Order: sequence, then C-alpha cells, then structure tokens
Amino acid sequence: MEEKETRNFLINRRKELGLSQEYVAGQLNISVTSYRKIENGKTGLYNKKVLLLAEILGTTPAKLLFGYSMPETDDGMLKEEYERSIGELMEKNAELKKTIRNLEELVKAKDEIISMLKSMKNR
Repeated sequence: MEEKETRNFLINRRKELGLSQEYVAGQLNISVTSYRKIENGKTGLYNKKVLLLAEILGTTPAKLLFGYSMPETDDGMLKEEYERSIGELMEKNAELKKTIRNLEELVKAKDEIISMLKSMKNR
C-alpha cells in the first residue's frame, strides 16, 4: 500500500470506529502530536506501535501496512497437516523401534559370543 493510502486507511478506520486522535495516542502511549505525525505521514508507521495500533483499530498489521490481510488458516487444512505430520512421525517412530530391537539383538548375540570365547579361554 502506498504511504498516502496507508494514511487514508488509518484516518478513515479511526473515524469509522469513532475514535479520536487523543484516544488512539493515549492507547499507543504517545503524544497526540506524535500520533498526528503518523497520520500526516511525517512519522513512519513501521515501528513497534504497528501491532498495538492494528489491535486498537480492529484490523491486522498487514491490512494496516499493505492494504490486505493475510489469508486466515483454514482449521480443516491445519488439522489435515497436523494429522499428516503425526502419521509421518508415527511411521518414523516405528522404524526407530525396529532399529532398536535389531541393535539389542546384535548386542545380545555379541554378548553370547564374548561369553563363549571367555569360557573357551578358561578351559
């Protein structure tokens, strides 16, 4: 969004909500003069106050800065993604358990060989 569009959005949204410059400045913990400078484009909006200002105006930082909101994540898509990830992790877990069992069998076999060699040596 162009700077002028951002300023217009900021002013229009504040007015839509019936908020005064004084109120918004107070919520941002800045002076009214500082807030006016933001609305007039003399002070950039790209600072720590963007998140708070977006919250006060009931919008998103993306909408405030760029003129559009990021698409909401669909809960169904998120659930599918998590279920897929869980499935992959469970498969990996099963593979690792199998590897552990194989390694335990190898250790047991080597222990038996060592015991057998020790007993042969002691004869």
